Amino acid sequence: MLYRLRHVYDPDQDYYSGSLVHADGTVESLAARDIKIYTLDSWRSPATGVTYPSAWDITLPRFRLSVTPKIPNQEVNASIRYWEGAIAVNGTSAGVKVSGQGYVELTGYR
Repeated sequence: MLYRLRHVYDPDQDYYSGSLVHADGTVESLAARDIKIYTLDSWRSPATGVTYPSAWDITLPRFRLSVTPKIPNQEVNASIRYWEGAIAVNGTSAGVKVSGQGYVELTGYR
């Protein structure tokens, strides 16, 4: 689990945190310095005109991951507009191929 709280004016002040849950159930906390997230692509909603990031390279200790939405249009346009959707994860852990699935929540985009 990773999260990034975006600073309203200065991306250098964004807050990162997360944790890794290992196969044996132990949890490893991640510090901001352990997390590198690079946005690779974006998607623009035809309904609202909002542009969301939509593909990422994520580097963690012992992991290099590629994260992509399973379908681009997973925008929720309710009382609060946000993007929440299923993602696919592929990459390596200590040189071994890994894959998985999950979801991403994106809020605060205009």
